[in-house]
Amino acid sequence: FKPVGATKPTRIQCAYIDDKEVERVVEFIKGESTARYDEDIIEKIKVICEDANNHSFFDKEIGAGNLDLITCNPPYMKSGSAILNKTDNKIISRHEVMCTLDDIVKISAKLLKPMGHFVVVHRPNRLVDLLFGMRENSIEPKTIRFVHPSAGKPPILFLVDGMKGANRDIKILEPLILYDEMGNESEELKKIYGRE
Repeated sequence: FKPVGATKPTRIQCAYIDDKEVERVVEFIKGESTARYDEDIIEKIKVICEDANNHSFFDKEIGAGNLDLITCNPPYMKSGSAILNKTDNKIISRHEVMCTLDDIVKISAKLLKPMGHFVVVHRPNRLVDLLFGMRENSIEPKTIRFVHPSAGKPPILFLVDGMKGANRDIKILEPLILYDEMGNESEELKKIYGRE
C-alpha cells in the first residue's frame, strides 16, 4: 500500500495466527514467483502474533491512531454456524472462536490514523455484517470488489477498502474474475501474481 503521492509505503501492518501460518505463507510466496525485495520496506514490516482482544498490548506496542493500513483475512465462519475443522490452526483461522469480526473492526478503528485504510477479504454472506460494523466504528467503506471464480458464477469473496473518518461514498469496482471458460487463470489473475 502506498498513500497517494508517496513513493513507497509508509507502514505495513499484518496479523497472522501463528508462526506455522507465517512459514506456510512465506513458502507459498517463494514457490510462486521470483523474489524482489526492497530493504527499506522490509525493515518496516513487523509481524505481530497477538489476540485481537488484548487491547492493553496494542495500546503499549502500537498506540491508538498510529497505523496507516491494516489488512485482514478474518475468520469466515460465524461462531456456531459451521462444523469445526479438526486442527487447531484451521479452527482459529476459519471460525470465530478466538475473536469475532466485530472484535477485529473495533481494534482496527482504534489503531488506525484518521484516513487510514482498513482492507479486508471476506465471504459474501458476511458483507452486511462487515459493512455495518465498519460504519458503526467510523471506518467508511470506500471501495468493494467482488471476486468470482468465473464469469457468470456468483462471487466467492469480496474485497473492501475502508477509510477511518472518511465521508460516506462507496464505489463498486468491476468484478475480479479468476478463471476463463476453459479453467485457465484470467489475464488479471496472472498479472496479480506476476505470471504474465
